Amino acid sequence: MHTLRSCLILVASLALAACSTSTTPAPAKGGLFFGTYRQGSNITEPKPRQSEYLQTVEGGFAVIKGSAAYVLRVAVRKLPPTPCYIRVEYTDPLNKTKPFVNDMVFKPEAREFVFSSPGVVPGLQMYQTYSVRVVVLRDKASTTPIDVLVQPIRSYVDTTTDKVRVFGGLRPTN
Repeated sequence: MHTLRSCLILVASLALAACSTSTTPAPAKGGLFFGTYRQGSNITEPKPRQSEYLQTVEGGFAVIKGSAAYVLRVAVRKLPPTPCYIRVEYTDPLNKTKPFVNDMVFKPEAREFVFSSPGVVPGLQMYQTYSVRVVVLRDKASTTPIDVLVQPIRSYVDTTTDKVRVFGGLRPTN
């Protein structure tokens, strides 16, 4: 599990490093701030959801170098018979009608995915709930989903100013 968390941080770090335009350091220590229920956490947090093909393991926000990005880890519940296509949509807090999007292939041998938003997420507000929508399609040209997982994620991170703030002394999970 420790290795997986390190991998999550590395994936989020690479995504943020590639897209970050801010060099202002965050007042809080960087790391992962989970916003889905895990044993022992806040019982009001969104519960991990499942669909026919996928099951949420954990979701939240990665804070690195004064920026934040979505992170969602899902386990595969059912393997597709042939490669499929995945489109992941992340709520844009500044424009809820136009989500951030990234795509990938869902190979039949996949066991788990770690999704991260394609860039930093400005406009996150503390204690608001945002969604990540994972759509499984037969192929890239398809418009009819064969499966959809919608995972709400509570934000303990605020990116409405030039400095990332974290909810009242919350420490990252690394």
